[in-house]
Amino acid sequence: MTAERPLTTTRPVRRTSAVGRVIGLVVAVIFTPVGLWALLVGGADVYRTATRNGGLDGIGILLAIVGMALLLAVVQTSRLSSLGLGILSGVITLAGLVAIVWPFGAGEAVRFLGGLSPDLAYGAGRWMSFGLAVALGLVLWGTAVAARIARRSTEVSSASALRGVLSIVFAVVGAASGLGLLWGGGSLVDRAAQTHGTSALGVVFVILGGLLLEGAALTAVISSAGIFVVGALLFIVGMLALVFEGIARVLGDVVGFIGVRTADAAYIAYEFGFVAALGAVLLATAIVVRRNRRSR
Repeated sequence: MTAERPLTTTRPVRRTSAVGRVIGLVVAVIFTPVGLWALLVGGADVYRTATRNGGLDGIGILLAIVGMALLLAVVQTSRLSSLGLGILSGVITLAGLVAIVWPFGAGEAVRFLGGLSPDLAYGAGRWMSFGLAVALGLVLWGTAVAARIARRSTEVSSASALRGVLSIVFAVVGAASGLGLLWGGGSLVDRAAQTHGTSALGVVFVILGGLLLEGAALTAVISSAGIFVVGALLFIVGMLALVFEGIARVLGDVVGFIGVRTADAAYIAYEFGFVAALGAVLLATAIVVRRNRRSR
């Protein structure tokens, strides 16, 4: 009678070199602001064109795609080191939190950005007032953590159907509930901000929604299958909504049972490219974590 083959084997912990940390940090510092600028400006152009005459803004869509590509490049740096991605995700999250807690300060920041680019100011204002910056920052933080865990793991786990199923269930539940809370909370925050007030309940909902989305990214530690499926779905649906305004409107109405303003928040998330960018980041996370786990 032969002994059963072990499910896991140990391997030496891969150490991150100083060069890897520097490269990751430099790429993150350069690409993140440029990527966010392209995504915000492109999303603002798409939204304005769609709401003005229902038309298609090709330049805006191209800019949004370029922004997503640059963010994906930043995510890829976590193959070398999670330092750069971790720092920048923390900055994005903190800036987003300050914006939803202190609307006056966010308004001053938007006015400053308006001197640089009206489209940038408009896109940043929408992202901040609806809590999208908080959610993106937390998801990128989850990506950095998952990549680090996979890179430093001392075990190589064999493929498991159960792991894959569990990761899909957790990722779907986390992403769906996270987006629901984010849109519901964002609508409350935005309504309060219009009178220079703060919605405590809205802030709590936004943070909880962001944490659930971060949790969806962290399911990659179990298996990359879950966020790969969820990321692909969000990216495809998000891109369709970005290109075709009618699809964004229908998808926004799907969550209209929560409230009209929640439907508006969902519509803005689709039209400004947030959903497509979120899907792209989750897809990149699945790929990075899988590669880190398999690297020797």
